[in-house]
Amino acid sequence: MGLARAAIVAFLLSACASASAPFTSPSASPSISVTTAPTATVTPAVPTTTPSIAAASPAATPRPITDPNQAIFSTAAGWRATGTTLVVAGTAASGATTLVALPISPSGAIGAPTTLVSFVPDAWALRRDGSAAAIVVATPGRSRLAIWETSTGAIRWLTSSDQGPDQSAPVWSSDGASIYFMETTDTARKMVALRADGTARREITIPDRFDGGVGLTPDGKGLVWSRGQAGGSVDILDLATGANRHLQDNASVAAWRDQQPRALLLVGGCCAGPPGASLELWDDVALTSRVIAARGPQSDAAFGTASWDPRGARFVAVRYAGTRSARSLAIIDPATGAVQDVARTEGATSVLWLDEGIVFTRPAIPSGADLLLIPAAGGEPTSIHQGFGGIGSLFVVRP
Repeated sequence: MGLARAAIVAFLLSACASASAPFTSPSASPSISVTTAPTATVTPAVPTTTPSIAAASPAATPRPITDPNQAIFSTAAGWRATGTTLVVAGTAASGATTLVALPISPSGAIGAPTTLVSFVPDAWALRRDGSAAAIVVATPGRSRLAIWETSTGAIRWLTSSDQGPDQSAPVWSSDGASIYFMETTDTARKMVALRADGTARREITIPDRFDGGVGLTPDGKGLVWSRGQAGGSVDILDLATGANRHLQDNASVAAWRDQQPRALLLVGGCCAGPPGASLELWDDVALTSRVIAARGPQSDAAFGTASWDPRGARFVAVRYAGTRSARSLAIIDPATGAVQDVARTEGATSVLWLDEGIVFTRPAIPSGADLLLIPAAGGEPTSIHQGFGGIGSLFVVRP
């Protein structure tokens, strides 16, 4: 990987939305480098098994897993990102996940895709530079962390012992040198940090109701985590001091920017009922917040995944209009509440705003999901990749 609310923003949002002009260009200002990107969860359409997964599907392995190579299949040893690269997590009917790398040029041109690795995930995390992934593998009697490295294709257990507590919820440190994860037994839960080579173990004191990390703050100093409760929460554990900051219940982080207030939160929307949530902007250190876009009284306006522009001035979000199927993209200025509809984005399910343009997903038939790009110079959305059963996550990697 802080946010006093103003009810008047709901009015401003609806007023600005009705008066907004069609969106023409994702970026008209100088852009800055993006080092991390939010994870965007997508509800897949009817899935189909991709050939790369069908050829060596981890889900088809009937015997108990004692070697990580039984569950993780590396297909591109020696791959390295040489420029901005989208890493797309495609999902299949078998339950397998396949990571595919799509290079993207400054002009928005897409290079040939590279299939990197396939596995059956319990939980997993990609290192910021895309050079490795930490993957939870179910073995007899426990779950265990394995490391897959792109440079060699090597797959190994993080720790050497076959016995021990369950390992789960991996999160890479900001420098990629260490992994934070949970160790769980019937009687105890611990947060552990290990270097990626399995050395330099240290335990981190965790707060009550700690349910595992979900990411880091942009500076890498805070571990973002969620309480085990309906709707979850947004809490931040200071990794240096052990102090915890509770931001909001029934919430999740939609996106981060570098400057405070930096955390854009989705608040509400759990658990039954119409989709979407309100958007709140938090200063996660001062613990102050304000509502940016309120959920409408009849859920006529509610919001899903979001992403800041590269300068951190505006953000793009999935906006629902009462039902799960009635959704599209909107650009929101948090300073004024102004809203711009993004034309021809009906059905959008997740989004990233990059220097190169706005990337989003939506269901497609027969491929299951379509990945589209609106170039930074403007223009209509263009399909840049298809063929997944579904798309589970999007990441941006910059070497």
